[in-house]
Order: sequence, then structure tokens, then C-alpha cells
Amino acid sequence: MLDRIISPIAEGLVALDRDLRYVYVNDAAERLVGLSREGSLGRRLEHVLPPEAAATLQPQLTAALESGEPAVCDVWFPTPMRCFEHRLYPSADGVTELFADVTERRRAADMLRQREEMQALLVSLLEQVGLAPADGIKYPH
Repeated sequence: MLDRIISPIAEGLVALDRDLRYVYVNDAAERLVGLSREGSLGRRLEHVLPPEAAATLQPQLTAALESGEPAVCDVWFPTPMRCFEHRLYPSADGVTELFADVTERRRAADMLRQREEMQALLVSLLEQVGLAPADGIKYPH
């Protein structure tokens, strides 16, 4: 019955034991990151996930298990190039991960940060050559 309740959740949901072996994989986890339920259950994280994703996620999972505190981390999966926000919930038996695709949000935040850096660079260059107004650049609304 529990599987019928959890399986349709839109976010990826997996459970790992304390040795980081998969003990549960929902339908969304299979779809979102290409996990195979049959190919994952009983296997360790580093034998299931792409090396880049496992290298990012494994230390976060281990730290959550050691501290007993929930944690959040972003993990990029190379195929397809997607970013997933992982919420980690440790317990005495292992750790449960709930994850969602945040690729577009991350890309938008990265683009905004890059624009702000470019604007700061431009203002700095204009100030160096004496072309920037003292109170900054004004943009028409």
C-alpha cells in the first residue's frame, strides 16, 4: 500500500541504507535521472549514478548520515545535462532523498549573476576612464 501512495509523487524519491545501497526507487526517480528500479535496488550509489553525480552526492549523503541533520544540495547529471536539488533526510536506517529538476532556475540564476558581474565590470571600466557618473549608471524605465 505504501508503494501505491509514494510511487506517483512527481519528485524523485529514493531511499538508501547506511551503506548507501538503494532500497527504494519511485517512478519519478526512474524517469527524471534514468534510474532503473531493478538495476538500482541493492546496489551502491557509486555503481548506479554517473561518476560526476555520485562524486557530488556521496559526500553530502555521508555527512547527513553522520550528523543526523537534513541537508540540501544541487547535483548536475551529465545525461541529459540537468540539475537536481536533492533534499536529504537521514534516519537510523539510512537516508531518504527527495529531488526535483531545478535546471532552469539554476541557469536563470547563473545568467543573472553573470549579467551583474558584467555590469560591475563595465561600471568599473567606465569609472577608470572617467566616463561613469559618480552615482552610477541610470537605466530608463
